[in-house]
Amino acid sequence: MRTWFVFAAVFAALSTCSGSVLFRKAILPDPATGVIGQNNPVSVQLTIFNENDESISAVSVEDLWDASVAKVVGNLKFTAESIPAKSSQSYTYELTPKLPGPLPQSPATISYKLGSETRNGFSSVEAVAPVVTAKQFAL
Repeated sequence: MRTWFVFAAVFAALSTCSGSVLFRKAILPDPATGVIGQNNPVSVQLTIFNENDESISAVSVEDLWDASVAKVVGNLKFTAESIPAKSSQSYTYELTPKLPGPLPQSPATISYKLGSETRNGFSSVEAVAPVVTAKQFAL
């Protein structure tokens, strides 16, 4: 009998940008197995939480992945005209890891205006469970 250890159901990072804007990048493993498998698509969700008492505007988010590490389906650049005070907005795209082992990644970036001031920030880079091989994932 094989036992699989899954570190968490959702691998997420939450980073505070300047002002009261939080920026989270979450890699969501396969919902049926709870793992990230080689050649098996998973969702990546970028969420912006505007905790300010006023809207933020001209929101621009960008994520990057090395093409040798993963295949991306969907757009890695997202924009929003504004995000109201005390609300959030999420963007999701699909990622298919190509190799087993650690999943190297970099932080996503964000730029937005609070009042007339442009601010920039990053999501945190979280440690995720290693990608299992296609054969292990099929078991």
